Amino acid sequence: MTKDKKFDLKKVTVKKGKALERTLSVSLGYDLVNQIIERRMAKLSKTVKLKGFRPGKVPRRVLDQYYADQVKFESEEELVRETIGLAFKEQDINPAGMPTIASMNKNNDTFEYTISYEDYPVIKLKGMNRLKLARVNAAVEDENIQEMLNRLQEQKATWTKVDREAQLEDKINVNFEGRIDNEVFEGGKAEKVDMLLGKKQLIEDFEKGLIGIKSGESKTIAVKFPEDYPADQLKGKNAEFSVTCHYVEEKSLPNLDAEFLESIGFKDKTMDDLKNEIRDNLEKELKVNLSQINKKRVFDILLEKNKFDTPQTLVHEEIQALEKDFKSRQGLKEEDSLPEDVKFDEVAKERVDLSLILQQIVKDKDMKVEESDIEAKLEEIVSVYPNSDDMKRNYRNNHQLMGQLESQILEENIIDYVFSEAKTSEEKLSFDKVMNYKEG
Repeated sequence: MTKDKKFDLKKVTVKKGKALERTLSVSLGYDLVNQIIERRMAKLSKTVKLKGFRPGKVPRRVLDQYYADQVKFESEEELVRETIGLAFKEQDINPAGMPTIASMNKNNDTFEYTISYEDYPVIKLKGMNRLKLARVNAAVEDENIQEMLNRLQEQKATWTKVDREAQLEDKINVNFEGRIDNEVFEGGKAEKVDMLLGKKQLIEDFEKGLIGIKSGESKTIAVKFPEDYPADQLKGKNAEFSVTCHYVEEKSLPNLDAEFLESIGFKDKTMDDLKNEIRDNLEKELKVNLSQINKKRVFDILLEKNKFDTPQTLVHEEIQALEKDFKSRQGLKEEDSLPEDVKFDEVAKERVDLSLILQQIVKDKDMKVEESDIEAKLEEIVSVYPNSDDMKRNYRNNHQLMGQLESQILEENIIDYVFSEAKTSEEKLSFDKVMNYKEG
């Protein structure tokens, strides 16, 4: 049966169920199924191998005995697949997600089937001019540049052993053994470990006990693990650590001079050149974080103000996609079960709802991605690469990358539109707060 064959749909009806659930019932002449059955049987007769018969010589009655039911079912399914699109088109239906076959029946000379599907919800967006939004803003300050310079100095620091008590900013090398109720606990023992003091990398009680220790000294330190300690079995527990110090080292920072500049790849350049480079990089990072924060604020308020029935078919498909991605990232097999505490129901529903809202905005405002927008975004992306022309060609030749690029541009246009229409205020934050931002 050819795909461009014109099918005669005798009857197509739609029945509404609860929420967005619908059933589509279709009636056709059963002769269409018989045509597919004959074609499949003819093909099967040439390939099937049955004991006592030569290939291609199996009688039809024998084929019917073995394969009639299977071929009938497959032929009916094929006719459903070939006509379902026509039935939906006739009723002007665009189903949400993948429809499922609910039933297939032969009624005298008529083939009847029923499809279960969901409609897309009718979304009437709340007026954007009634939304209240605070746009987060920030700037790179001189102190942020100085902090980055300090980090670069730290990376080039040298360490010298000293014969004195350990103090903040020192590095010590120790053996330690921790016990709870006089039993060594998992992960509580190590040898010749370097520890930096004053960097908030250690449990507070433990670090306090290490201050003042000297090379060759051994001591016992009482420690109470904090209630928010990552290891559940240690949260809030009291422990004792036996510690032996091998040596104490003092840090020396390099001068911010020509030698330092050369050591970090800035030979024949000035400190101002380095500061300008740092500022450019920090501003790029800041722009990304500001964009993410403001995007989330727009998305959150759109979800909050626009409520509608969500197609569960789309939610289920999104859950499957999220589960597949999680298993891939965790190195799990497809058939492996998810951890009990890993659930994607809420995030899947939120993603589906947001996608439908954004699609509605694009439709209502007739938004389109112009070639000039694509070119400008490409220039922005490839500008950080030395071989920018090659990178641009790679993007242009990759349909998936270009699709992602257009989606990103459209998303940015939507965010700009919402901010332009909403009642907007500005929330000024520091650079550090933006870079470590947590909503609420």
